[in-house]
Amino acid sequence: MPDTRPVILTGAPKEKPVYAEANGLKWYHVKAVTVEELDFVGKLCQVNPFDLADCISQKQLPTVVVRGDYLFAIIHFPRFVPEKQTVVPQQVGVIIGTTFMVTVSQAEVKPVDRLFQRCLTESLVRRQVMDGGTGEVLYRVLDKMVDYLFPMLDKVLEAMESIEDDVFDERVSVARSVSILRRDITDLRRILFPMQRLVTDLRAKTKKYCRVDMDLHYEDLYDRVATVWTTLESAKERVDIYKDTDYVISTEKTNKILSMLTIIFTLSIPVTVVGALMGMNVLVPGGVETGPWMFLGDYTTFVLMILISLIPAGLMLLLFKWWRWI
Repeated sequence: MPDTRPVILTGAPKEKPVYAEANGLKWYHVKAVTVEELDFVGKLCQVNPFDLADCISQKQLPTVVVRGDYLFAIIHFPRFVPEKQTVVPQQVGVIIGTTFMVTVSQAEVKPVDRLFQRCLTESLVRRQVMDGGTGEVLYRVLDKMVDYLFPMLDKVLEAMESIEDDVFDERVSVARSVSILRRDITDLRRILFPMQRLVTDLRAKTKKYCRVDMDLHYEDLYDRVATVWTTLESAKERVDIYKDTDYVISTEKTNKILSMLTIIFTLSIPVTVVGALMGMNVLVPGGVETGPWMFLGDYTTFVLMILISLIPAGLMLLLFKWWRWI
């Protein structure tokens, strides 16, 4: 039955797409922001226009779809944005056929860009990458992308190690650092969550595009992705412990401060009461207007007031210790 899917009408592209070629295969790696920049793909195969639109859209979910004479995939890869100090998903669209592969991104994807540049300039690397068919080229791309995850993972682990001691030091506030670290780990987990399923799907669906058996290679790739995911899960648990610890320590510190302030205020009550009594406009024992109370000199009233205040304050202090409030 003839293929009735729509075909992209090709026009004269503004720029001739650059590709690496070896062993009868072509690999196009383009940075495109409009569908018109992907018109050349229509000359390679009968391609669904919605797939091209998905390649330049940043709102697509990771997927692997077989379209008859080509395979279409959307892959998400974490990219650090220095301006925002955060990790964002970078999408890579992939279209592979028997004799060609097209990778599409809207921004820099360092592991893919570097591999493609080496294929353009180094004939030995080009032959090694493209010797096993387009399925192996895709594996090499994924391999570089997964390898690039480990330096990112190391930075996360280093950040955790650097704040671990501070988390348990009540003199240092690490709430902001812990929150930023939790955000980065959450972003990485969100982006990499579909990766294991994606690797499994690509292993099964790219066999027709491989000239050699790639099962062992994909098993190794799956194991590395699983290692990254397990490490992120462990990091998530540790950073949750850091968050809880910081909350408990800060709460305990606040409670101690409030307790001390409350105790100081409570111990000052006798002084306040005695001072209020002595300041009343009535005759009271020990007042300067009454009798010969100056047996300790001019400051007899002041000394007596302090002594009368300290006695109940001391009794309250002993009671607080007995109740283990302090």
